[in-house]
Amino acid sequence: LYKDGDNCADVEHFKIIGGDHTWPGNFIGGAGTNYDINGSMEIWKFFSKYDINGKIECITDLTRTLDLSNLVQLFPNPAKENFHLNIESKGNHVITISNALGMIVTETTITETAYTFSVKNWDAGLYHIVVTLENGTRAIKRLVVTN
Repeated sequence: LYKDGDNCADVEHFKIIGGDHTWPGNFIGGAGTNYDINGSMEIWKFFSKYDINGKIECITDLTRTLDLSNLVQLFPNPAKENFHLNIESKGNHVITISNALGMIVTETTITETAYTFSVKNWDAGLYHIVVTLENGTRAIKRLVVTN
């Protein structure tokens, strides 16, 4: 068991002694099928702890992200030619901007507390802006770009 990955994710590894290349607990058994565990049940127990944002019971990272969101201002929103990003704390901040399909449009490191991005050549639509501070905490903002 490897714990405490991004978004509180865990990695679990099962080793079956005496099993073969068959699904453990499979109702259509055969030579080498191991019945010590039910593979389908173990997978369900693992995946049922997660949603699209990570581990469902992961409170600490979400709380840190929500608290940090108050320290980052983005305007104007919607934006037509450019938008401004203000960050209250100084440091090396990584700004990752992706479109609604999840493709990264730009990623840059800034040290200033105020920065302006041009969106003149961007397609109209919704963009996700992730501000990652030096200490690893993140603020997530959404921006609408119009033509």
